[in-house]
Amino acid sequence: MRSLSVLITWHDRPEIDAVLSRNDAEFRRHRAEIIVVNCGGNSERLRHQILESKCGSVRHFNVPKRLFNKALALNLGVSFSHGDLLFVLDADTILNPGFFDAAVPLLGDGSFVTVGTVNETANESDIGTAASCNRNELGSFVSTFRRTHQIEVLFADGSTICQQTFSQDLITGTKKSQSQILLNKSHFCDINGFNSEHEGWGWEDIDLQLRLRHSLGLRHLEVGGAIHLSHGDNQRALFGKNRNESSMRNLIASLRRYSRGDFAGTYREDVRQWRELVTEVTE
Repeated sequence: MRSLSVLITWHDRPEIDAVLSRNDAEFRRHRAEIIVVNCGGNSERLRHQILESKCGSVRHFNVPKRLFNKALALNLGVSFSHGDLLFVLDADTILNPGFFDAAVPLLGDGSFVTVGTVNETANESDIGTAASCNRNELGSFVSTFRRTHQIEVLFADGSTICQQTFSQDLITGTKKSQSQILLNKSHFCDINGFNSEHEGWGWEDIDLQLRLRHSLGLRHLEVGGAIHLSHGDNQRALFGKNRNESSMRNLIASLRRYSRGDFAGTYREDVRQWRELVTEVTE
């Protein structure tokens, strides 16, 4: 069995104990190492929530940074990991049973895997607005309606990469997950990890996928499902901006790098600057 490290970033999120406890059986089945990286949150609160979860094999790290930076936290978490496979899991997401059984065999030398479908625990206002009908009313001509967003990068040599950034079934509300990513650690290191120029909320996951595809030629595969514990923007680390503004700021930063031919992350630089400042809570 290939060794697996699960990486979760945290900034005062109340759902973490439920996420750890409800994913525990899946973690144990694959002997996963669980790394939770606190970046800017209350360490004592996190310690208490980890204990309440009764989840085994959890390692708790603190990054001494006031403002949350998910990419930085993930890079530092990877630097302490032992697995040859990495799985990035959000602090508000519960995997459907059997995800790793289905996903790990797909993870060859030429691919990475994301969770195929995500269901919300609460209804969203835009579900069903395009069709104004339910599944039973669609008839025989249409199976569903899907809203998708994507970005296309056209290179000077004529090649292109089309990267999906959002996809939702407008009848059921089911979405495709971009942020729950399973990949080889060697591939992560080959592109120098996440880019910590991304701050606040959004885009670090899309950027990583686009660079894995461009720089290494990897295939993006989707499998399995998960449940997202629904919440509002007040629980995201946005620092006074809404999530669209935060994501757009990070998108623009990425496009500027791509235009310079820069498709590298900041993993090694972040480790050199920050790793010795990170503390592990061992009690």
